[in-house]
Amino acid sequence: MSQLQHPSPEAIRNTRLGLGLSIAEAAGLVYATPRAWSHWETGARQMDPARFHLLINRLTMPSDTAMTSLGLSSGSSDTASPRELVVILLDVDGRQQPIDVVARDNFVAFEIESDGIHATISSLAVGAKGPCIHRTTFRRESNLHVELAVQHWEQ
Repeated sequence: MSQLQHPSPEAIRNTRLGLGLSIAEAAGLVYATPRAWSHWETGARQMDPARFHLLINRLTMPSDTAMTSLGLSSGSSDTASPRELVVILLDVDGRQQPIDVVARDNFVAFEIESDGIHATISSLAVGAKGPCIHRTTFRRESNLHVELAVQHWEQ
């Protein structure tokens, strides 16, 4: 996976304006304050690339939460639509234990390690310091379902 680049202040501002979002609306979509967003647009601070990726991801594949936060209807009925999730497993003493869950809407990348035995899945996450890329490395043999899900997601 290539390294995410910091977006330019112009890209941040043009994206927000192009989507017709206020500073507060755009900031809310990436778990930031309006003041932080203003600093990113003026270039006073650099926006974390994961936050920019999260914004684009949420608006190109909007979840019900994202649409609701913008005051828009997602067009879904009263019943919640199922999320596409995959559970990553670890074999512990012959028993499979879940070690991570990745949703299609926060999936970033999948890589098979050079040993061919392990793979790493990357996803967007929000930690104590804000949005970040979370990586989980696991044995492929126990997680063939993960590879199948990723192949479907990448179509």
